[in-house]
Amino acid sequence: RGINGEKEVYVNNVGKIIYIVYDGQVVSSPIVQEAITSGSGSIDGMESYEEEGAFVVWNFALPTTQTYVAGSFANGAFPMIAVSEDNQFEFKNVLGALKLSLTGNRAVKSITVADNAGNALAGAVRVYYSAGEEPEAVFEMDYMTGAYVSSVTLDCGEGVELNENTATEFIIALPETEFENGFTVTLTDTEYNVLKFQAPASEKNHIERSAILVM
Repeated sequence: RGINGEKEVYVNNVGKIIYIVYDGQVVSSPIVQEAITSGSGSIDGMESYEEEGAFVVWNFALPTTQTYVAGSFANGAFPMIAVSEDNQFEFKNVLGALKLSLTGNRAVKSITVADNAGNALAGAVRVYYSAGEEPEAVFEMDYMTGAYVSSVTLDCGEGVELNENTATEFIIALPETEFENGFTVTLTDTEYNVLKFQAPASEKNHIERSAILVM
């Protein structure tokens, strides 16, 4: 289900700077004035920057390790992209997310999500985007292994204590993927006990861009 439906996305960047990067150079650095809480949003106050046509190709690396933030995504793990010909930028989410609601009496040290088919969940990615279209993310294989980076780990630091009565949410940013062979969630607690959960392939168990899969 999309962000504009029953699911929510928390964008905690009010008062922070958004860096507009082109060809490896920062070309503008506006400050976020209000939260963008839907699948897209707009922002003005950009410095003028000329480019032929409203089209952009963006190369970056999606981290294999994200740092836990209560009730939100890891900082820097949920990129947005925009292109404009008139200095009014409509931002689009590049990724989707998985939200795990956990209860118990242990402290979570880390959570790893792995695509059972070996499809890319992190690593070098190229995003193609034209105004009025949807962003398309194309991942590159790791040149050392010749394979995609097919897992992402949420680092919970010293540990996040679970409660037996109230669920704690863990949100992991992920690219759009169907999980054609399902996916594996590996939870490690602060005592280094390991729990694994297998999510089967299904129409429901897939990640959509700008949406959150809740489990």
